[in-house]
Amino acid sequence: MEHITKRVLTKKSKFKIGKYCDYTINELLELNKKKEIVSAYFKLTSFDLNDELKELLNIKGKFNIKKPSKNPKLYVEWIKNYAEFRPFATKIDAIMRKEQRISKGKMSRINQGH
Repeated sequence: MEHITKRVLTKKSKFKIGKYCDYTINELLELNKKKEIVSAYFKLTSFDLNDELKELLNIKGKFNIKKPSKNPKLYVEWIKNYAEFRPFATKIDAIMRKEQRISKGKMSRINQGH
């Protein structure tokens, strides 16, 4: 039988992920690092947020994931829906479109502004 550990985080919980592992969720919110919290929610299976944090981060309705599971595509859709994160949406769209290859010459012209 498979054992799955699920962490349900509150504002006082340590983030324990990446370079922000020593910060609490509340400290990340004060540092305006909402994107990192939301990214972990959508991309990690064992990472969940309590209802208060979901409400605060606008994770409602179709964006609420039944854990343990992940949905990176829903993360991209969530970013597109919230104005403060829209600058990241264009970068993520480019990454998600892996099938569109750009030649070195075209990339050079784009970088040079032609």
